[in-house]
Amino acid sequence: MRRARKRSHGDVYGYGKTDSKRRARDSLEIAPKRRCITDERGGGAWTGEAQRREEPRPLGYKALEEICNSDSIEDGIVDLANKSERFGALLKSKTEIRPDLMKLVIRAIHLCCSPNDVRENAQRLLRVVIDSNFLCTHLSSFINQMSYNSELHDHFLSSDLVSRLAEIFLEFLQRFGRDVVDFIPLAQLRETLRDLKDKSLLHEDADLLENKILQVKEYRDELIRQKIQSARGQEDESQLTPPENFRDSSVIPKAEDLKIYSKPFLRVNVVDGSYKDQEHYLDVQFRLLREDFILPLRDGIRQLQKDYRALGTTSSSHNHTQDVQVYRDVTVLYPVCSGKGKVYRIRFDTSHRSVRRVKWDKCKLLKFGSLLCLSQSADAFYTPLFATVENRDPRDLCLGELEVRFEHVQLEDLNRFMEEKEKFDMVESPAFFESYRHVLEGLKEIEPGELPFHEHIVKCSRDVGVPDYENKTEGFFNMSGIIEDEAEGTVAPQRKIMVDELMLEEDSVDSACASGELAPIPSDSCSIDSNNLTSDGDLAKGRPEGFVNVYDPQLGRESLGFNESQMRAFKMALTKRFAVIQGPPGTGKTYVGLKIARVLLQSSLL
Repeated sequence: MRRARKRSHGDVYGYGKTDSKRRARDSLEIAPKRRCITDERGGGAWTGEAQRREEPRPLGYKALEEICNSDSIEDGIVDLANKSERFGALLKSKTEIRPDLMKLVIRAIHLCCSPNDVRENAQRLLRVVIDSNFLCTHLSSFINQMSYNSELHDHFLSSDLVSRLAEIFLEFLQRFGRDVVDFIPLAQLRETLRDLKDKSLLHEDADLLENKILQVKEYRDELIRQKIQSARGQEDESQLTPPENFRDSSVIPKAEDLKIYSKPFLRVNVVDGSYKDQEHYLDVQFRLLREDFILPLRDGIRQLQKDYRALGTTSSSHNHTQDVQVYRDVTVLYPVCSGKGKVYRIRFDTSHRSVRRVKWDKCKLLKFGSLLCLSQSADAFYTPLFATVENRDPRDLCLGELEVRFEHVQLEDLNRFMEEKEKFDMVESPAFFESYRHVLEGLKEIEPGELPFHEHIVKCSRDVGVPDYENKTEGFFNMSGIIEDEAEGTVAPQRKIMVDELMLEEDSVDSACASGELAPIPSDSCSIDSNNLTSDGDLAKGRPEGFVNVYDPQLGRESLGFNESQMRAFKMALTKRFAVIQGPPGTGKTYVGLKIARVLLQSSLL
């Protein structure tokens, strides 16, 4: 039997053969060897059951280079997965890996960390990296020598390596969490970056690299904190004290809110039982509502940051679906004086594929009040700016122009952006910020002890009495504003105008009045206590024209434009101190609420 040729050091790491010979050699299957087993008498016996296949050869330089230069990310990952045993052998090598080969290994790992459509293969390869102990051995040693190698070789590209390693570390922490938190050589990378910066060996913005490493550190520190907390026993967060008064929190997000490691202080909404007090209720609602609009923006930016890393990996123009609307090459043009103060006109690239086919006169993008997040292209949203849409015109949007109000941005910075014509990437929040903003600001304005209906909302009291105005009105309300059009036969048009003012669909009210039903109201909640009432004639004495007794059983729902369930809701709202009206879309909640408000306002002088 021909013995296997002894491999040289050059063969293991890609030296000494032409490409064609190497590929032929790579395809050879090494014949299994039989092992001689010695028995107790000292004799030897050959056995086929003890056959052991020789360890796979480490992946060579050329093969790894071809993988890194694949036409697409997916092709490269699949090719590497097919050679995973040889790739693992290279990572486990007992001899030091050459710097040039090590750079290819880092590129290959970075390839697996990029957004792709073969996630299972990528995950399996990253697990090979972890199981090989490569992070603590070869990679740690390589990082320590990066500064020295950069001085010897002009084309070592230390900046690119630091950037890739920071992105690799972050991806490992995101995917594997506590399994790798103790094995990431982050301290060595931070020290190497400092050394490279001191020796002026960086070809990229040092601040950008420091921000990337800082983000890895913050994410790792958060995982360590969670690990320690888990070891001590998980504490019930609902019983924890808030880190700060929610009234001191900004409604506009901050850069820290969009960090991928961000874990805001949140307590669960109380659905069984009551809240501790008013402050407990307001704090829980404010933080949950604020996180509700920030979370989709944070997730969208995280995906966008991954795509930025992918674009730097290969020349592929692989396009991944975004959860956020992205606008490219945004510039700040000039300030504009408006009725609400100074705003700024900005312009984005309308030829970019993300907005090229948008019909601005029909779409709902960039609506008034929408939250925008801007970042310099090189910064990748690590230090974002925030703005809200102040004015949009479909004709201007066709040119890529609109007016925005910057939030918490220094005037000096805005002037610099205009002078230097700085270009930004801009993201529009998936959640409509304007609808959140006023509610959040309203919650902050409620002073301790001033929450309306706190005995029912906070303490969950079921004892619902009559309103304070009951003694004055005795059940009479001024309904002239909602029934005066009936004689003219114009009830339906009036209702349509009311609904149109509230930007509802034209058929919402019609469907509500035709067959819609509001949520059933318990009979005990909306029952009308008229035991102590005298005759309608006595009660009506001295009342101006248009006042109607809501307790009058002769009061017809048709005259008010209600169906049966809407009439019950209307009476309940006027005769109970606390009422909750609910129902599916199109059943007339807004329509009924508007009439209730009009009646109360018209009767407020009583």
